[in-house]
Amino acid sequence: MAKIQLRTFRVNELTFVNKVEPETKINLNFKYGYQVAHRGGNASVGEMTLTISDKTNPEKFNIKVVLLGYFAIDGEITKEAVHSASFKDLFPYMRSIVTSITVNCGMPPIVPPAIDIDGQPVYRVDK
Repeated sequence: MAKIQLRTFRVNELTFVNKVEPETKINLNFKYGYQVAHRGGNASVGEMTLTISDKTNPEKFNIKVVLLGYFAIDGEITKEAVHSASFKDLFPYMRSIVTSITVNCGMPPIVPPAIDIDGQPVYRVDK
C-alpha cells in the first residue's frame, strides 16, 4: 500500500490586516485553495492558501496564509489520491497557524472550519 508522508512545512506568505474597532461584529468569509506540484520520483509539494475576510469590509479585516507542505510518496498512488491525502495532512497546521495568529494578536481565536476534501471536485491539470 502506498504511503504519503509530510516531511516538513513552512509559511510562504502571511498577511494580516485588523483595522476593525473593538467590539465590532464581523461576518467572516473563508476561501480555500490547494494545489499539488509533483516533483518527479517520490516528491510532491502542496500549496495551501486560506483567505479570511470580513464579508462587509474586507479591507478592514483580512488574513491570508500560504502554506507549503513537502511530501514524500512511497509506492504507486494516483495524483488525485496524493492531492486528497496531502491536504488532510497539511490542513491541521493551517488551522493551528490561523488560530495562533488571531489569539496572539489580542482577538478571539478564529478556527477555520474543516473541509471534506473527498467531497470536493479535484481538477487535474498535468503540465
